[in-house]
Amino acid sequence: MLPINNFPIYKSLSMTRNRIAMSIVAAVVLLQAGCTKEEVSPSQASPAGTKNNVKATNLIFPFIEKWIQASTPTPAMRKYAIGFALGTKGYMGGGEGYFPGQDPNYAQTMNDFWEYDPAGNTWTQRADMLFPLERAATFVIGTRGFVCTGQSFTSTQMTLSNALYMYDQASNTWHQRSSLPASSRCDAVGLNIGDSGYVGTGSPLTTANYRDWWLYDPRTDHWTQRASMPGTFGRAMASSFSIGQYGFVACGEVYASAYDTALWMYSPAINRWTRKANLPASSRYYATGFNYGSYGALTCGEFGGYLNDFWYYDLNTDTWHSDLSMGGGARSKAVGFAINGIPYVGTGETNPYNYLSDFWYLAYVKL
Repeated sequence: MLPINNFPIYKSLSMTRNRIAMSIVAAVVLLQAGCTKEEVSPSQASPAGTKNNVKATNLIFPFIEKWIQASTPTPAMRKYAIGFALGTKGYMGGGEGYFPGQDPNYAQTMNDFWEYDPAGNTWTQRADMLFPLERAATFVIGTRGFVCTGQSFTSTQMTLSNALYMYDQASNTWHQRSSLPASSRCDAVGLNIGDSGYVGTGSPLTTANYRDWWLYDPRTDHWTQRASMPGTFGRAMASSFSIGQYGFVACGEVYASAYDTALWMYSPAINRWTRKANLPASSRYYATGFNYGSYGALTCGEFGGYLNDFWYYDLNTDTWHSDLSMGGGARSKAVGFAINGIPYVGTGETNPYNYLSDFWYLAYVKL
């Protein structure tokens, strides 16, 4: 059993799985006797690794986990959006989208940007992005979110980017920073390790995928090329997250029409990549990866169909663990982030012509 104090929020229950099962059985009995269930809102849920308001060992008031639909950011349906968390707020914007009633064949890249506050379960529109972007890489350093590379698509043209944009939470402003000194691309990955950002891999759409890897220093606004991902072929449509002083890149398209379950760990101290445990599930691309307390999270994506399974990775044991499937249903090209240890996943597509606008979070339900 994993250390209790390192568990994600919904794993911080101080009981064995057998006792969890007993609690759920007791809950069913109580419900049949007339008890009502109480959903815990994002602002009421405990941060990761704590159990401040979760009395899971009390069989009279058992809890179970459940994906709950949050408020919808905007009526616009979208996929390929960007998303990240800054402190106690979540952010989502851009992507390829259209409004209800419009023809999805005429979807275009968007530049709107929204802030989510779990305290009120509300979204507030913030300063528009400087340039419409989709299929971009993101990373976070302090109270600033960074968006790099990506694609802009209109009814008349498609443009790939190597630009870097920075969102400053304190001033609600966007600033353009030094562009990635490499080829323009989309479907790259980004992550942060400490006070540095990293961007790499991706696709030029016309030739083989990239496997290069770049470090960004926000203090000097300077890029430095680091060790490329191992292998002969590049990678695109992958997922990423960071745990402590390590970065991780998972799954994706290795080369044309070949997908895998590989997980690679990057160690900046020695500038080296190490192969870690494969995701013990279907190969996939356009899955949603994000930091999740002391874990990495991976959900959704597609491979021969759309997926909604939810996994978290434990670096201490080099193992993956599955849990409750994402409640909004199978999808691909979604965004995800965690606020105070609570995972949020939303938007995406269920087929190439059915985009989504919903958002979901994983919380306790008191029965």
